[in-house]
Order: sequence, then structure tokens, then C-alpha cells
Amino acid sequence: MNVYDCIAFTGDKWELLEQDTIGFMAGNTLCKWNLENNSKSFVHSQRQGFQCFTVNYRKNILVVAEYGLNPIVHVYDNENEYDLVGVSPLEILQMEVSNCGRYLLVILGVPKFEICLWDLREKCRIKGKFSQLPLKLNFIEAKFTILGERILIRYVNQLQLYQITPHYDNQIQKQFQLELVASIELSAPTIMVQDYNLIDDSKSQFEQNNIYLIQGNVLIYLDGTNLTEIVRHECHSEIKHLIPTQVHLIVVYALAKIEWLYKYVTNNLHDKVAVPFKVNKKYNFHDKIEVKKIMYNQQCTKLICSQDNATLFIIPVPAEGYLAEDEGQVDQQEEDKIIDLTHEIEPIKLGPFQKGVITFIREYKQNNVIVCGSDQGVVLFMDVITKQPLSSFNIEGKIYSGELIEPNLIIGTSAGVLRFYNVADIRQPVLFKMIKLYIDKPITSISINDNNLAVCSSDSPTIFFFLNENLIGFVDLPFNCQAITYGKGQLFCICSFLLLSIPQPKQSQSLKLEVQIMGRKIDPDQTLLIVTPQQEVITTGKDKIFKKYKFPEELLSKMDLKMRVANQPPVDEQDGHQLPATCLAIKDFLYSSAKDGTIMFRSYQQLNQDVRLLRGHNLKSGGVSTIFVSQKYKMIYSGGFEGDLFWWTGEKIKGDSDAAQLMKSNYNAPMEIQDMSDQEVRYYQQVLESEFLEQQAPIREQQKRQTKDLLKQIQSKLNALLQENAEADELERLSRDEFVIDLYARDAILEDGKKQQQALRDLVKKENVKQEILYQLIKERTWDQIEIPLKGVNGLIQHIIVTNYHIRIRQSEEMRKLKLIKELRKQEIRELKIRKQQAIKEVWSIEEHIQDPKYIINSKPGIQTMVLNDYEKKEEVAPTKVAAKPGVGGVQQKLPAGRAQAGAASIKARQQQQQQQQQQEEEKRQEEEKQKELEKQQQQQKVTEEKKEGSEELTEWDYLYGVSELFTLNRKRNQMILINDVIFLMKRQFNAEFELIQKQRQQQLDNINERNKRIIEINSELKRDPQLQQMKKNILEDPEKILTVKPEEIGFSQYETREMREKKEQERLKEEARMKALMADDSGIRAVKDMMGGTLEEKKETPLDEKLEVEEWMKKSPDDMTEEERMKLKEFEVRKQKLEEEKEKIRKNLEAELKKLNNEITDICQRFDDKLLILFRRKLEYDYRILEQELSIVRLALSIIISQQAQLRVSELEKLHDEMTTQLNQLQQMKTNLDQTRDLTQQQRKTLNDQIVNYFNRGQTAGMDANKVKILWQYAFEDQKTNERAKQESDEKLLKIQKYKDVLIQIDPLFENQKKIISAQLDEQFETYLFDIQEKASNLQGIDFEHVRDQLLQVLGQRFKMKLEYEKVEKDFNDLENFNKKFEQDFNQLSSQLTNSEEDIQSLHNMLEKSRSNIEVMFRFKQGYVEISQDKPVPNLQDAALIPRETIEKKNDEIKKEGDTKIELMKDIIKSKYQVEKNEYDLKKRDLIIQDLECKTREVQLLKVKKEMQIALTKDDTRLNERELANLKDQIDLLKSATDKRLQIINKKREKIEKDIDFIKKENQQLIAQGGVLSGNVKQLQDISDMQNKKNVRQGEEQQEPQEDKFTQIARNYRLFKKAKEQAEEIEILRDELTKLKAKTFANFQQVHR
Repeated sequence: MNVYDCIAFTGDKWELLEQDTIGFMAGNTLCKWNLENNSKSFVHSQRQGFQCFTVNYRKNILVVAEYGLNPIVHVYDNENEYDLVGVSPLEILQMEVSNCGRYLLVILGVPKFEICLWDLREKCRIKGKFSQLPLKLNFIEAKFTILGERILIRYVNQLQLYQITPHYDNQIQKQFQLELVASIELSAPTIMVQDYNLIDDSKSQFEQNNIYLIQGNVLIYLDGTNLTEIVRHECHSEIKHLIPTQVHLIVVYALAKIEWLYKYVTNNLHDKVAVPFKVNKKYNFHDKIEVKKIMYNQQCTKLICSQDNATLFIIPVPAEGYLAEDEGQVDQQEEDKIIDLTHEIEPIKLGPFQKGVITFIREYKQNNVIVCGSDQGVVLFMDVITKQPLSSFNIEGKIYSGELIEPNLIIGTSAGVLRFYNVADIRQPVLFKMIKLYIDKPITSISINDNNLAVCSSDSPTIFFFLNENLIGFVDLPFNCQAITYGKGQLFCICSFLLLSIPQPKQSQSLKLEVQIMGRKIDPDQTLLIVTPQQEVITTGKDKIFKKYKFPEELLSKMDLKMRVANQPPVDEQDGHQLPATCLAIKDFLYSSAKDGTIMFRSYQQLNQDVRLLRGHNLKSGGVSTIFVSQKYKMIYSGGFEGDLFWWTGEKIKGDSDAAQLMKSNYNAPMEIQDMSDQEVRYYQQVLESEFLEQQAPIREQQKRQTKDLLKQIQSKLNALLQENAEADELERLSRDEFVIDLYARDAILEDGKKQQQALRDLVKKENVKQEILYQLIKERTWDQIEIPLKGVNGLIQHIIVTNYHIRIRQSEEMRKLKLIKELRKQEIRELKIRKQQAIKEVWSIEEHIQDPKYIINSKPGIQTMVLNDYEKKEEVAPTKVAAKPGVGGVQQKLPAGRAQAGAASIKARQQQQQQQQQQEEEKRQEEEKQKELEKQQQQQKVTEEKKEGSEELTEWDYLYGVSELFTLNRKRNQMILINDVIFLMKRQFNAEFELIQKQRQQQLDNINERNKRIIEINSELKRDPQLQQMKKNILEDPEKILTVKPEEIGFSQYETREMREKKEQERLKEEARMKALMADDSGIRAVKDMMGGTLEEKKETPLDEKLEVEEWMKKSPDDMTEEERMKLKEFEVRKQKLEEEKEKIRKNLEAELKKLNNEITDICQRFDDKLLILFRRKLEYDYRILEQELSIVRLALSIIISQQAQLRVSELEKLHDEMTTQLNQLQQMKTNLDQTRDLTQQQRKTLNDQIVNYFNRGQTAGMDANKVKILWQYAFEDQKTNERAKQESDEKLLKIQKYKDVLIQIDPLFENQKKIISAQLDEQFETYLFDIQEKASNLQGIDFEHVRDQLLQVLGQRFKMKLEYEKVEKDFNDLENFNKKFEQDFNQLSSQLTNSEEDIQSLHNMLEKSRSNIEVMFRFKQGYVEISQDKPVPNLQDAALIPRETIEKKNDEIKKEGDTKIELMKDIIKSKYQVEKNEYDLKKRDLIIQDLECKTREVQLLKVKKEMQIALTKDDTRLNERELANLKDQIDLLKSATDKRLQIINKKREKIEKDIDFIKKENQQLIAQGGVLSGNVKQLQDISDMQNKKNVRQGEEQQEPQEDKFTQIARNYRLFKKAKEQAEEIEILRDELTKLKAKTFANFQQVHR
């Protein structure tokens, strides 16, 4: 069988082959489609298909690459055909033929990933060291330029231009290399199009190297020689394609819009008509489908474009040539208008065709029409005779399967939806039924038998049965159904390891059909089956073997499904395809297709007979997706995975096209329904339910009426019952809740509520479990990893908080390493002890160089002083004071007045002398104490060392290495682990002190609580509200609380159910009843009320509560009283006075005790806060020491890393150095060979030149006259070129005629290039000069051309060959010269790189040597100073140091930033201090007022005055208060005026300082600018001096280095240093000014108060 036709046009990948012929890959072939006569020819693959192809239609060259291992590349050059072998081991991504037809550019994929060149003339790969390029990521395409041997390579973010240049190897054999000419970065997705443009009208020369880049809606025009931008233009929408012509740019936009823009030509910049990028024409496609590709045919008379829906359009719009000089102004007004070609041109439409995977192919029984579907949702009807598409339609889904039961078409989709179409009229298919059988499962198989239809899915065990488009039911199988087919009236299916046969079921009331299923066990993993006429079933599957079985004979219900092994082997089995099969069909043969792209047919009676194979589809695309065998013709239809549809036949198809019968209006078509997406289609149960409801609608209406009548009767009866209940007695009357009629509904609702409640509880329980698990995970990874959590202790009064160190749990691996290192360290310490005992002197010890090494961090092993200052002693011991001597520091003795004046000066001098002596004595005493303390520490240290030497126990500090011992990497690593252990030790030590202070705080709190109880009692006696001091707390006191959840932290209240509310209400009622019972009349309660006031507690009576009862008669006036009453009244007053005095005494004692208790609490808090402050300072010291040790770890780790990096760098540089040395030696050898070859070529060139010059003078004319032969040579070979130039000028004049020129351009747009190539080829052929030789020789006297023709031609031909050889040698010599220059540059560059690498290696070696001997020592200083020696006022230039300018500028910037930040801080400090002083003043003022008032109240309380005196005192007190208020107002006014003045002064000074700072900044900028100018001058002078030095070296003269440049640089640096110093001094002065202003900012409140 051969290919009858192929329909595989997808619109994506196609190329122009000839005039009107395009080519594209279709399955296993390359299809050539002639669009003029709609004929096709094919290039068949010899293997498993093609992977790519390219074409040069100007040279008529076609190149195709096979698919597979070691693919062969076939080249079709005109009528010649040859193969290229060894192009790639596996994958070829792209190929491109140069415009001259000589080179083939090949882009290789897996496994090489490179870009290489092939010479099509020599039929070999171009060799050379740089003849291939590595393929980078994000590669898109590579193209030859139109002119010149250049290549454009486009990546996603880069565009590169390469030149093919000659190159020579070590043996000086000529090769080629790809040299990078230019490269630009691309910032957006880009489309690249090459252009040709008229650049000079006078020369009429075409430059065809320029490039258009398209980025979105931006059009960029680049120079093709260096990729520089010429111009860019922004269009109105996104550009999809671009076609340049001689006049226009044909731009294709989105939504299939085409516009003709005038090109950018330098001569048209001032043209009013052909303005660059002006729109001239436009054309719009009606369907607005995206254009995938567009190009002109070979004669540029038609536009060929393809769309995204696999449709091809031919638009007859020819390309235009350049306008004549007089044509541009003829119709200028018409040219300004945009010509709309949409309605003027009618394009030729071919298609649409299929895309995607062909899922089914079916044939009409009565008509020569086939129908096929694809997974893109497209259904296509095609004419078998004309091989043209008739119509198509789309569905809202992905097609998986299909069947044709005329006139209905059944389609199954990927979402389990089955659609029924009436296709009696293929122009307008009618969708009349949709039903969803499976939920999100594809319908993989549909089988028909007359009017019966069966549907299955490979992901479901259910098979659905239909009769006349109506669902009758389904059958459930034990396993998923892989495939089904009808045969002999039964449905056969493959179900896992079972072959089942199901009889056609009949419709029943239930959808689940009951049928008797027969079964047979077969081999597993079978996916396809077909029934033969001999009542046998053929299957195949993943094992790729065809197996023949007999019909099933055993009942499925009686089969043991646990045993999955076949009982009997197949009747026959044979090997099939190389890959699993995709489809089976049967007619006279058994036909099968597979994923390897092959179609196999064989005898179904004997599977091993008549086996034939067709290679129809491409293995790369997935092979064959489906096949169908024609029942009318000897034809097979096959579909692929890329929309390729093949017709295979062995005979010519005879018949007429009868597709018109299927294009008549179908009046009997069912009612059409609207198509919808698969997700919106209803499930089959809903469809059946709706159909049933439609059928039962009349019956339901009747039942509805009957139900309404029945409800009315019930309603009337219910109303009667309600009326009767309302009239009944109260005891017999029922409530409305008892009138519940639907008890079942109520119970169902309650049960549903309980279920929802239980579900909600389960959900909450799961969420709680989830949160618990999350809590446990977080706790395990955080809290459980901490051995000692973070705790905090805060001050009782002061705002101080001290935290401990939280310590993590150390892992077992970490402790194992630590133990191992300690054991190793013990051995080293023992060895060191032995060395000391044997008096072996160490190589180097730090004690030899530093007297007091305690200021060195980890100078030697042993515990270090953890706190530098003893804060406890400093706080407890008061400072010593010098005793006052008579006359000095004490009360001076009185002297006579005369002597006092005379001896005032001597007394002052004596006092100064005594003060100096005291100061000196104090300094001596302090030095002696320090010396004693140092000696004591040294003695203690010796004692501890001796004890350690005597004992074997070591502390963590003793394991540390000394500074002088850290000279290996292993010791540094061990030191890091030991220091980490020391850090843990320090933290534990501080935590012990922390726990002690924590216990003390609790004790102090207990003491305070006891005193607070007494304070409460005193206040209760005094009838006052107690004012207790609240102790501050922090959340870190008890870190365990973070794991507990408080009820108030829960953001919602608990929901109470009905039962909970009822239970709560019952408890409340019980409590109320209990309280009522208690409140009832009880003798015991009444007795308590009468005797003890209602309470059982003993009430303490205090003297302050005693009162004298005033009787009624005492309220009378003394005049109305009797004498006895007056006496009793006096006695009463005396008792009252005594009682008041006693109360006052008691009150004073209680107040004194209260004050004492408050003072004691304050003292307790103050003492504890002082201790906490000491602990806080100790914590700072611990932090300092811990950070110090951590810094040591960092420094050690950094030194290890630097050493390792240096070693790696040295190894890399040494390896690179060896490679460069080898390469340099090769280049040296190559240079020698190159020089020899150049000398030989020059000698050969000279010899040939001498031979050519003396050729006619050496008797080489074979007896002819040498002068006449020379004249003949001059005419034929020299003057001919002059004549050709004149002819060329006449041709160029002819080309200026626009009509003639347009005709040539339409024939071939590159005719200029072709003319040059052809003329160059003819110049190299001697036969082209025969006519001129014969013409001149016949007219030349003295030569009989007929007799000496052969000899003359031999002489001239030999000289012509010598000339060609000389020109070739001349060209090779020029190439050698150019290559030699470039080679010398590369050689010098490599030599310099080699020298630099040697210097780098040497510097790294030096650094490593230093790192091996260097020891890093870390000192601790209290304060650091940077001092500059000021011995010499003016330093010498020889002592100066050269500092880079970048360092000075960097330092200046840092100083400037620090100055700005410090100024801002000073401003903030001024504001804050002012506010603090103000607040302190207000506080002191209020304290004084409080004290004054307290004194006055005490004085008033001590006075015993009468009422009249009290009134007088109160009046006087008010006057005093008024006076004080007046004084305070005056003081406030004075204070406000003083502060305003101070603020004004401060603002003025601040403005002055800001002006000075701006001035200094400007001056600094000027200095920086001057420095830049000076550096430029210095650089120029340095360049001049370098040039002079080089010149002197060439001449061989010795000259000293110029000293002026060095002194100039030193002077410049000194000036910069001086300026920086001046700026630093000015900044210091400004800081002092700010300090003074800060001191003067706040007012002296005491003076204002006075």
C-alpha cells in the first residue's frame, strides 16, 4: 500500500519549497503541497520519521534529518541527492542553509548541545578549533544573514552576530572559525526578521544585512553589521509577524489585522508620500483568528498565511518595487489615504484541517465521505474523492471516542459526557441530546450493533447500554473495563484478567440490569480486543503480543476471582509491534496500529502469516492514534497525534463525489439543544429523572389536584378540632404543641440535628487534636530543647530587670566530640608537664614578650577573672577621706585684722602646697595598693597552678590552648569546641548567682508582705484607705506560665446547649431555695444578731473608737441648766478633753509606726535594688566575656576558612597555570610553523609572479610571435574587464527604469547578489574567454588561428592557470597575514595572563606561609586611642605614606555620616535633657510644697486652741497662701522670660552651626573636585612618563625613574591629609560649642526661686 493522500496541515511549521509549493512534516513523510493545482508529493522517511527540515528555495535545496540514533541527513540539491552521515548522535534541533547554498548550519541537541557548520560542496563538516559554538540555555533560533558569511543566533535575552573567518591549525592547514562580531541584550520576547534596503540610488546597491526586531508593539531597526540601532517605531498594538518588501513593511497584528507601512529609507525621510512607518494599506480577516505564519511565494505575487485553526489562506496581493522619481508626486492626495483591501480582495481558503490527536475516523456507508474527530474538540467532514474538507464544527469538550450510526454521530468526551448529533446535513449538525455518564472520567470506548450502543470508561467498572439513543441501564463489572466491542450479537469486554461476554440486555424498570455474564481468564494487562468471524477473540496489550482466545464459556458468578492466572493458554499468539498497540480493526485482514508509528496487517486465521508493515507516522510525535478500514474500498485511514490523517490504498479509487447529498436541508432533524461545557452537563440520573417527569407530568397534575382536595378536608377537620378545644374546660384544653400532626417529620428533624451536632463535635475534636499535635511539635522543637529557660528578675522600685542565660540541651554527638577532645588535651597537658619537669625550653611563649598577659584573651590555659571591677566592694566601702588639719579644710582660727591682710597671700600658697603633697601621697598609696594586689594575685595563681600540677582534675578553662599553641587547623577546631564548653560554664556560673538573687527577692517580698499587713491594720484603726507600695512584676518570673492558657485569653465564650442551660437554671433555683430557708425565722440567727451584731468574729475595740455619749439635757444653754447639771457638764468636758488627748497620743504613735514601716519597706527595696544593680553590672561583664569568647570562635573559624580558600585558590591557579603553559607552548610551536608557512607562501607567491611576468619572454609561445600573443592576452583577459565595466554601467542605467527593475525584483529579489556570484564563478572558467580570444585572433595579423588554435589556447590556458594559482596564493598569503596579526595579539595576551597568574600564585603561597607561622592575638582594652606623633611640625616627604584616593573618600564619607548622626543625637539629647530638668524642677518644687504643708499640719495638730483661735488661724493661713501664690506667679513669669531668652540664644547658635556645617560641606565638595582634577593630571603625567620609559627602553638608554610624579602624588596626598585634619579639628570645635550650649541650655532654678 502507498499513501493515497495526507491531510496533516496544522498551520505551525511549514516552509516555501518552490514557486507555489510549501512543505511540512506529516507523520513519517515530508509533504510537498502545490497550492496552484492542489497536488501533493511525498518524501518518505527510511526510518521512523523526520525530526526537522530546512529549505533554500532560491537554490532549490532541501535538507531533511531522520529521527533516531545517528540520524542521517538527506540533501536534495536540484536533481542530485546525497546523504550527510555523522551529523549528530541523537537530536538535531534546527538546520539552516545559507543563501549562497554552500553552508549548512546545524543546531545539535542531546547530547552535544552545540552549533556547527557543514560544507555542502565538500559534503563534510567544517573543521577548526572554533568552528563550533556551545549551545546556551534559552536558545530560540539561528539564521544566516542574507549577504555575507555571517550567522545570527537569537536567545531569549540575547542576540549574537558571528562571522565565518579563515583560521589555521598547528600544521597551518586552512580552517574556519566562528568569530563573535557583536552582541546585544534583549529585554523582552523578541521576533527577528531580516531585511534588504536600497542605500544608494546612484550605485543601485542593495544592503541586505539589516535586521528588524519586534518586541511587543515596538519595531526596532538594527544595522546588520554591528547590531546598532538605527531607528525604532511604536505601533498601535502587538506585532505578531513582519514581512519586508522593497517598499513596504507588511505588519501582522493580533486579531488577524494586516497593515502595509512604508519602510525606513534614508532617501524617503523628506518624502511627503512614502513617510517611514506611515500606513499605506490594510487588510482584516473576518474570523479574527490569530495568524501563525505568513510569507510571499517565490515570485512575490501572493501572500500565503496560516491561522491557528489549521486553515491556509492565499491572498493575491503582489509585492511592490521602488517608486520612480516622478511617481511619488502624482497622486499625493490619494497616497495620504489608507487603502482598505478587506472588501476588494477575496482570499482563497484551504481548510480548516485537524489539530491535536485524531481520536476516531468513521466512513459513511452510502456516501464517499469520512468524519474524524480530535482531542481539540473539532469534528471534520472530508470528501474521499476530491480529498477536500467539506465542513467542520467544534464541541465544548475534549473528544476521546466517537461512532457513526447514520444519520447520527455519537461523541464521547474526557469528562464522561456523551453527545448525540444528527449529521444528515453536514453543514448544520444538530445536537439533540447530551448526557453525563461518568464524573470526570473519559469515555474511552463506544461500540455499536445495529441500534444498540454500549459505552465504557477504562477508569470505571460500569458499562452503559443504549437503544435508539435512549439509556436502558448499566451493568457493573468486578474490575475496570479496558475495552469493548460487539460480535456475534454479544458485547465482549476486557476486565483486568477477564474476557467477558455480555448478551444484549433488555429494558427493565431498574437501571441496574441483570444479565448472565460469561467469562474466561486471560493474561493480564490486555487493553484492546477484536472479534473474528471464526468466533474467536484477538487481544493485545502492554506485552505487545497478539493473542487469540475462544469465546468465554464459564459463568462469571461461579469463577474464582482471587486466582488471577489464566486456566488455559491462548489458541495462538505472535509478536506484534515494538511499542504497545493503539487500535485494532478487521476486514479481510487483522489491522493494527502502534505508538512506534507503524501499521501492521496480517491474517486473522493464522497470526504468523501474511504479515506486512507500513511506516506511516512519526515515532517522535507519538505514532498512530487510531485506524479505520474502509468497507467500500481497499483503503485504510490512519490518524496521528499531531493532526496528521493518512489514506493508504493499493489501487486507484474510482467513484464520483456525492457529498452534495449530505448538504441538503434536513427537515426531519430532531429539536436542537444548546451545547455547553462538560462540567455543566447534567448527570444521567438527572436526565432520566427529567425525562420521567416530563412523561409523568399529566398524572402528577391529577394527583396534585386530589391532594389539594384532601388537604382542604383535613384543614376543615382541624379547624373544627381547634374550635372544640378552645371551648373545652381548662383542664381538658390542649396546648398548641400537642397538636403536632407530623410526628415522623419532627423526629427526623431532631435526629438530623443530633447528627449535625455530633458531626460538629467530631470536627471540633479533630481540630483540637490537630492543635494539640501542633502544640506538641512546637514544644518539642523549642521548649523541650531548652535545659534552662529564660527567667528575669526586676527591681522592687527601680526600673531594672536582669535575665539569666537560657541554655539549650547539648546533643550526645556534641558531648562525645567534647569528651574526645578533652582526653586528647589531657595527654597534651601531661606531655607539657613532663617537658617542664625536664626543663625543656619551649620554642616560643607569650610570657617572654608580654609581662602581664592577662589583657590577652585566652593567653594561656587556666581560669580567668570573670569580673574586672569588684562592684560589691565598690558599693559597700565608702571612699576614704583625708582628715582635716588645723587651718586646712576645717574651721580657721581667728587672726588679727592687720595680720590677716598681710598674710593672705602666704596662706593661699601654703594651702596649694599642702594640697599638692596630699595628692602625691594619695597617688603613691594607690600605686602601692595596686602593686600589692597584683603580687597577691600572682601568688594565688602560682598556688593554684601548683595544686593543679599535684592533682589530675582540670577545669574547663584548663583545657584551652594558649595563644602560642594555635598553629594548626586541628587545634583551632578543637579550640572552638573547648571555648563553646567554656561559654556554657560561664552561663551556668551566672545562672547560679541569678538563682541566689531570685531567692533573696522572694525573701524580701515576704518581709514586705508582713509589714503591709501591719500597715493595713494601722490604717484600719486610723479609718484611712491603705496606700501600699506595689512591687513590680515581669512575665519572665515564671516562664512555665507561657505554656498555660488562661480563660480570659480565649477570645470567645462557650456555647451553652439547651441541656446546659436547663442544668444551670436548676442549680440557680436550688441555691435560691437554700438561701430562703436560711433567711427564715431562726432563734440562733436572731441570737447572733442581738449579741454579736450578726457576725461570729470577735470585734476588737480600740481607744480611738471610744465615744462619750451626750445626753439631751447637755444640749441646753448653760443659763437654763441647774447647778448640778453645770457640774456634770464640766466633768463631762474634762473627761472629753482627756479622751481627746489620749486619742491624739495613740494617733501619733500609730502614724510614727506607719512611717517607720514605710521607711523599712523603702530600705528593703533600695537594698535589694542595689544588689540587683550589682548583678546587672556583673551580667554586663559576663556578656562582655561571653561575646569575647564568641569573637574568638569567629576569628578561629575565619582563619580556617581563609586558609582553606587560599589552598583551593592555589590549586585552581596552578591547574590554570599548567593549562596556560601547555597552551603557550603549543602556540609557540604553532607560531614557528606559521612563520615557516608564511615564508614558503611568500616565496611561492614571488616565484609565480616572476613566472607570470616573464612568461612571454621565455619562449613559452610554441613558436608564435610573443608580442602578438601578449597583445591577444591583453585584449582577451585585461581589456575585457574594462568592457565589462562599461557594460555594467549601461546595465545600471537600464536598471534606473522602474518598470524593468520591478520585473527583475519580482523574478528574484536577490538578483544583484546572484549576478555577483555568477560573475565571480565565470571569471574562474577559461571557457568564458574563448569567444574573445577567437574574435581577436582572427582579426590579428600574423597569426593563423585555425592552424595554431590548439597551441595558442594551450599557451593562454597555461598562463591563465598560473594567474589563477597566483591569485589563490595571494589570497592565502593575505589570510595568513591577517591571521598572524590576530595570533600575535592572542599570544601576547596569553603571555600577560600567564605572568599575572604566576604573580597571584606566588602571593598566595606567601600568604599561606605567613598564615602557618602567624598567630592571632586578641587584646582587651578599656579604651582605645589613636595617637599621631607630633615630634616634627612639618613631616618629611620620605616619611610620607601613599594612601589611595578611594580610601580617603571612603573615610570622609564615614566621618560625614557619623557627624550627621551625632549632631542629630545631640539635638535629641538637648531636648530630652531640657525636658528632664524641667520635670525634675517641678518634682522638687512639689516635694517642697508637700513638706511645707506637712510641717504646718503637724504644728496645727500640736496646738491646743479654741474655736475662735482656729477661725483666726484659718484666716491667716489663707492670707499666707495668697502671698505664696502671688510669689509663685512672679517666679513662674521670671522663669518663662528666662527660658524664652535662652531658647532664642540657642536657636541663633543652632542656625549659626548649621550654616558652618553647610559651608564645610561645600568646602569638602570643592576639595573632592580639586582632588579629582589633580588625580587626572597625575594620571596624565604618569602616562607620559610610562611612554617615555618605554621609548627609552627601546633605544637602550638607561634613565632613572621620574621622581616628580612621585613627589606630586605625595604632595597631593599630604594636602588631602591636611584638609581632612582641619575638617576633623573644626568638627571637634563644633562639638565643644554644642557641649557648652548644652550646659547653658537649662536655667538655674535656685536663682530664679530666690
